[in-house]
Amino acid sequence: MTELLGGVARLEITPPLGKPLSGNPVDRPGKAERVDSPLWVRTLSLRSGDRRVVLAGLDLLAVDHLLAADIRTDLEERLRVPGDQVMLWATHTHGGPAGLLRACPAVDGPFDRPLYDAVRAAVLAAVGEAIAREQPVRLGVGQSEVRGIGTNRVDPAGPMNATCTVLRVDRTDGEPLAALVHYACHPTLGNFELAYSADYPGYALQALEAAVPGVVGLFANGASGDVSTRFTRRGLGDPEARRIGGMLGDAAIGIYRSIRTAPGCELRSLSRRITLRLRRYPPLEVLQAAEEAAARAAAAGRAAGLDAASQRSLDIKLVGARMARVMAASRPGDSLPAEVQAVRIGDLVMVGIPGEMFAETGNAILGSLPRPAVVVGYANGYLGYLVPRSEAQSDSYESQIALVEADEVARLRDASVSCGLAVSRDSLSPD
Repeated sequence: MTELLGGVARLEITPPLGKPLSGNPVDRPGKAERVDSPLWVRTLSLRSGDRRVVLAGLDLLAVDHLLAADIRTDLEERLRVPGDQVMLWATHTHGGPAGLLRACPAVDGPFDRPLYDAVRAAVLAAVGEAIAREQPVRLGVGQSEVRGIGTNRVDPAGPMNATCTVLRVDRTDGEPLAALVHYACHPTLGNFELAYSADYPGYALQALEAAVPGVVGLFANGASGDVSTRFTRRGLGDPEARRIGGMLGDAAIGIYRSIRTAPGCELRSLSRRITLRLRRYPPLEVLQAAEEAAARAAAAGRAAGLDAASQRSLDIKLVGARMARVMAASRPGDSLPAEVQAVRIGDLVMVGIPGEMFAETGNAILGSLPRPAVVVGYANGYLGYLVPRSEAQSDSYESQIALVEADEVARLRDASVSCGLAVSRDSLSPD
């Protein structure tokens, strides 16, 4: 069996104060005034013979396909790492800086070239450091259900995936090296704070790294387009992010400690690129009427003294109506490219999706793949909310601002299954 090598690194990417914050730009004016928790790029490089897989998670709202392409070009030219062996993702924290999404400026505000270049350089440096530190390693995977973090935010009884997956990487002497924690839930607890924050995933990794000295944690979000803490949180802001993060961190620590690692493993990666049709927004007058109706509903809820979760649902529909109007005016064309990527690390299959996939679709993908498998959202691109046909006609926030046609989401699902199955078999050709 070919020896497995692994290296890990992290670099801080917290920008200077005074930059606009990402997420809900029409709902949260103002600029960062403090740092609640630092932002990082965290990288893990694995190599077996001539095969390599590089994972890079960034504490940002999103990574669009233009930034992903630029980073991959850097890695190919400077480090000789083929782009299709690299999976990049954002944790989707809403406490990161705005200005990085050239392909979808309505979601993220005006483009910030210096920030873009700084993030790009940090990823290159972190991957280079991880590769330079490669040494013989052992791997193992564990999974367990973790309840109480979040629920389906449209319907608390609706679909979600409460599985927490941990990939453990040890040195051959048994000392810890890295741990990848995967969970599907929106990090929006600091959504109205004027502060940089990695939100609950950052605090979960802090707990893990404190409990396991020497380990470097990574966090990957899942199919969380309609999953959040709306019905489980006790408040908003940094204290609640710490509480929820501590819950996930404790669960991840337990899973990590239960894993038995083994030397050697299969490494594979496969990408498939498709072009997805974008939806046509209703006429401006229709969008204006919908915004006015949403404003009346939100005001009526406050007057009636609705509970916080129900009022938040009405308020976010109003935000959606406002954003839909903005996005309709800046629609980036009729289509956008999309990449689906599948990576196999030993027994674990990771399927990267360029957007906010709903739990229903994510569960359908996982149900078609051998276990253990995870769907990594916000990977290698950003296409906004990927709303399935079953939800496309609703008046939810997600449906209001969806970029991609619902029928195209099914194509993305099928391509994901095809790539995931391919890396699970001996052949690397999709069906």
